[in-house]
Amino acid sequence: MMKKECRLILDEFMELGECPLWDDREQMLYWVDTDYKRVYSFDPESRKKQVFQLDQKTGSIAKENSGSMICALEDGIYRLNLHNGEKEFICNPAKDREDNIYNDGKCDRNGRFWVGTMNIYEKAECGGLYCFRADCGYEEKLGRVTISNGLAWSGDSRTMYYIDSPTYRIAAFDYDIETETISNKRTVIAFTKEQGMPDGMTIDTDGNLWVAMWGGWSILCCNPYTGEIIDRINIPVSNVTSCTFGGRDMSTLYITTARAELSEKEKKEQELEDSNRILNERNRILSALSRNYTTVLLCDLKQDTFEVVKGIPLYTMTLKKSNS
Repeated sequence: MMKKECRLILDEFMELGECPLWDDREQMLYWVDTDYKRVYSFDPESRKKQVFQLDQKTGSIAKENSGSMICALEDGIYRLNLHNGEKEFICNPAKDREDNIYNDGKCDRNGRFWVGTMNIYEKAECGGLYCFRADCGYEEKLGRVTISNGLAWSGDSRTMYYIDSPTYRIAAFDYDIETETISNKRTVIAFTKEQGMPDGMTIDTDGNLWVAMWGGWSILCCNPYTGEIIDRINIPVSNVTSCTFGGRDMSTLYITTARAELSEKEKKEQELEDSNRILNERNRILSALSRNYTTVLLCDLKQDTFEVVKGIPLYTMTLKKSNS
């Protein structure tokens, strides 16, 4: 019988967990709660948590070499000082689209921050994808985007993967790392509505994409070369938002989820009911799956006890180290 283990990651109440980011130098996990306007840091070893309360919704984040945080907020790109919590406005590439807000973002290997936008009313094809440089210059790379989400680059940086969620597809582009040029757009993965809507994603050293499925109760591992879905991690909450690899050997997959857009009935249905469905509104939103185990950890804060998914392999393959 395969060994099972439950591990509490964090007992933090959140509405819309997003954009998990692992800092390998600090061995620290960062992520945001978009709706509660917060940036979190968490040390998995010491279990020390820090919360930075902002005054705007936070779409995505990236770390600078200086230790500051680049934050995509509602009205532009800011620099957040993690020592005193002060923020500094840098620019607003989407300033001409007043009903747009920033969403998912990520850095390429040369440190450029790629960040997308979406219309606050989710109007079709009103968003874009921007590339923000260290010298504060920026350029719109894609237009007519609806909900800009997941980004990832291949290990050789010659391919960029991108998700515009309502398309239910992962697009690939040829990528020139020196000139930041994208070209030759094509579809590498197509999802069905029954599988959920693709949201955030990350990539492993085999080149497989790990995709969070909003409304799909899962992370799907996809081979972009064949278009196949080669594994599924079942998550005991419907709205799975993003994931990233972390840990000392980069073999732990950290996953963010959300309770946003759930009805009161759905929230109750997704509470901890029995050993086959683990979720409690006070538990959630960050889970971690280790390569050595097959169960996800969640905690009942009221009882201060752990529960295990009995007999259900949530995860059946060894996680590969990530490229980004």
